[in-house]
Amino acid sequence: MQTTNPNGGLPERATEVTRAPTSEVTLLSGVQGADDQGTMPLSSADTDELNRQHQAATKAQAAFRGYLARRAFWALKGIIRLQALVRGHLVRRQAVATLQCMHAIVKFQALVRGRAVRLSDVGREVQYKFGEPVVSTL
Repeated sequence: MQTTNPNGGLPERATEVTRAPTSEVTLLSGVQGADDQGTMPLSSADTDELNRQHQAATKAQAAFRGYLARRAFWALKGIIRLQALVRGHLVRRQAVATLQCMHAIVKFQALVRGRAVRLSDVGREVQYKFGEPVVSTL
């Protein structure tokens, strides 16, 4: 749709802009700085209704955004719980592995100390006294 600019006579494009809650149509000029926008003046009743609709839309948007935020928070809480469960499982598994290693170390340490005692002079005396076979020194 082509209109002419009353100031310069140059053709310009007009853009139709409609608002969702009302059936009012506003024509905006395509040239920046144009003063005539092609709108009709609103009565105070129309302005009050428009303000109520804007407030209702704002409240609805705020409620919906709050719902989305709560839903995202609940999802995040679920992820955090799952993460805590997985970390707890990993920590328990690591603790079990550590305890098994400690048990193996203590067992090996006992074997080495026992062999050291059996190979000592006191250990040989005890073995001879009770008639046990003497352990070789190899």
